[in-house]
Parts: sequence; structure tokens; C-alpha cells
Amino acid sequence: MIRNPMLNVEIVIFDIDGVLIDVSKSYRWTIKKATAIYLRSVLGIKEGEKSLVTDDDVVTFKEIGGLNNDWDVTTGLLCYFVTLLEGEEPGDAHTMGSMNEVISFLRKNRNRLKGGVAEIVEKKDIPGFRQRVRSLGTGLEAVKKALNSGKIRFIFGTGDLAADNVVKRIFQEVYLGPHFRTIHHVPPVFYSGRGFFERERLLVKKESLSILSNRVKMGIASGRPRVEAILGLRNFHIEPYFGSLVTLEDCEAEQERVLKLKGKRVNLFKPNPFSIIEAVRQINPGEVRCAYVGDLPDDIEAANRAKGEIDIISVGCLGSYRDKDRARKRFLEMGADLVINGVDEIVRLIQ
Repeated sequence: MIRNPMLNVEIVIFDIDGVLIDVSKSYRWTIKKATAIYLRSVLGIKEGEKSLVTDDDVVTFKEIGGLNNDWDVTTGLLCYFVTLLEGEEPGDAHTMGSMNEVISFLRKNRNRLKGGVAEIVEKKDIPGFRQRVRSLGTGLEAVKKALNSGKIRFIFGTGDLAADNVVKRIFQEVYLGPHFRTIHHVPPVFYSGRGFFERERLLVKKESLSILSNRVKMGIASGRPRVEAILGLRNFHIEPYFGSLVTLEDCEAEQERVLKLKGKRVNLFKPNPFSIIEAVRQINPGEVRCAYVGDLPDDIEAANRAKGEIDIISVGCLGSYRDKDRARKRFLEMGADLVINGVDEIVRLIQ
């Protein structure tokens, strides 16, 4: 570990979730709620007395790596859970272009699955499954490869939420609440309560951001959709402190540009360093010493991979972790140059 590595940086790039904003009761609870709604309302799975998804389950599952966003995490969990149920895979799915067609197909086939949440809770082993997936790779494709089951065809987690992406549709309805209709221009189907984004809280003092903004330039590289990144930043009135904002759409746009230019598909989401490098270059395209602060192993890997192109320090943030010792050990194993308890701590490290 580098001693006082941040004393001379000129730019600090931050992740949002788990670093600037605590999402343990928003995005994480949305994962839990969306999973429960899909199983109950879409597949007719009986609820149990115990919670199906715990906070530890979410943290452990994310350690698989390469899960680009919480839609992928939710999809991966659902794929894993349906394989734990007795029964058969669904019949052949013909081309479906609407949410109604998908829902009709799933409800027609859901009697092929036997059992309920209680059976899933009894059988699940998220740490063991994570190890199995990691032996094959990372990301949602590795999850599906590890499962190797036709039952995962019960889970519709790709495509457009207005058409056939049931997982994303439920997730966005739960997270955004009344904002869902305004942002996505379609009415809610599965959830009509308050948005879980309202449960977020700030992890850093505004005073700290004010002090830091007078010492360094600051930016953001986040896997959030742009509208949700702006929603969170404006909700806490901290948007003006950041000179760059790179989000999910920027990665997608660059992926399309590379596809058209070189004829090949690339994945530019973290742990790819694209978003971090882009956030730095939007502030200063020249040579500059910087740091990236993230809360996941993918963040550390991305920052370390960025060292091939820019002068950067990787910083692991423990702000939202309950088991900070375990998280610190994991960050150091990933090669983090520095581990901090929270963003407020950076103030004393930058003179």
C-alpha cells in the first residue's frame, strides 16, 4: 500500500453508490423487492416466512464481478433461485414483442415449477455459488453457464423494459415509484408505491465536498443510468461539486461506436476502466495525477487497469459495509492502493 498516496492528486473521481450515497435501503432493497415481486406475481411462487434475499446475499453475489448494474444482479439471483425449485423448464418461447405477451407466456408455464420461497431459502448457498461462477468467469453469462439449466428461461431480464424485460420493468417501477411513468413514458404494471430512491442518504458531509472542491477537481464514474445519477445528486444538492459525469449511457454509446468502427462487440462497463478514464479526461485531457474511489472489487480492478493509460490511485471505500474488516481485506487482495472508511477521510489526505 502506498503511504499517503492522495496528498498530491489533482483530480478525484467517485462512484456514487456506496461511496457518496448509501443505497443499502434503496437499490439493495429494490433488488429484494423486485425479486419477490417477480417470483410471486409473475411466477406464482409461494412466499415464505423468512426473507429470501439478505443484504449479505446481495454483497456476496455482486462479488461475482462483471454484473454491470443491479438489473443484472436481480436477474442473476432470479436465475439461480428458479434452478433450486423442483419442476421442468418452460415450453418454447416464440418471439414476443410486448410485456403482455411475456407475462401471458410465463403465467401459462409457471405451473411447471414446484415449491416456494421456503424451499429456495433452505437450499440457497450464495457464497458457494459465487465460487462456482468465478471459476468460469464473471458477469451474467458466467452465472447462466454455471447454472446450465433450461429453467433460467423463466427469467426475462434482457431487452427493453417496455417490451420484454420483466426484471428491469419491475426494478425500475420499485426504485422510481411515481417518477417511473415520467422517466420511461409507460404506466407501472407491477408496483405503484413510493420510490425506494427516497430511502437513500448521503454518506459524505457537504462541508467535506466543499473543502475538497477548493483543493481538487472532482468527477463521477457510475454504472447508474444518467437520469438516476442526476436524480440522486440533485436530491442531496451536491451536483455542482462535480465537473464530469460518466454513466451507463456513455458506456453503451462507446460500445456502439466501437462496434460500428471495428465491427466487434466490447464490454466497457467496470471492471473495464473506460468510465473512469473518460471522467478524468472530461475534466483534464492532459497528463494529471488522479484517484478513483469505489466500493466494489470491480471498482478497484477498473482503477488498477486504468493505470496503463493514466496516473491513478485506486481507493476502496468502506462507507456502506457492515463487515468492514472483511471488506478491507477484499480490497487489499484486489490491489487497492488505499482503503478509507469514508469520503470525509479524504479531506485530511489532500492538502
